[in-house]
Amino acid sequence: MTVTRDGRLTALQFPAVCEVDDDCPRVVLQAPSVDDLNPGTRDLRFGVTLRMQPSQTSKGSNVLQKGWSVTGAQYKLQVDGYEGRPSCVLVGEDPTIWALLGPRSVADGTWHSVDCARRGGDLTVTVDGSQVASSRVPANLSIDTDQPLRFGGKGPGARNDQFFGDLANAYVIIDRP
Repeated sequence: MTVTRDGRLTALQFPAVCEVDDDCPRVVLQAPSVDDLNPGTRDLRFGVTLRMQPSQTSKGSNVLQKGWSVTGAQYKLQVDGYEGRPSCVLVGEDPTIWALLGPRSVADGTWHSVDCARRGGDLTVTVDGSQVASSRVPANLSIDTDQPLRFGGKGPGARNDQFFGDLANAYVIIDRP
């Protein structure tokens, strides 16, 4: 389903919240795995513009994800918990999970731009143009995975951490050597 303005596509609308996971509708958009989406140790930015109602939160809503945290490298933007707080996750070849949680909810029914950035050894979360959280990560953290880039969930199966809400303006920017 889409959100339109004057007949033009402006956003993707994901399924409504569903309580019985095995029978819930799921939508995951997937791009093929290409080397250009693997940053290695280079600087990386990824994000979206999203809109969620407070009633659309869950334990974890995957917004943008490439890779898996338990079987290789990963970068991910998620809306965490019923509080609806944005988080950025990085995982390198070492299975340590580097997660940074924003302090405030983005699940308030209005549009928010949410950006995750890794610059050298700094990981930041930016909401609506203002940096809201930062932490240190290893500067040599290398992210390289053959998994596809996905939007809206970690995969098509049950318990996929489905995103409920609207997404627009998704991007991944990797600095070139």
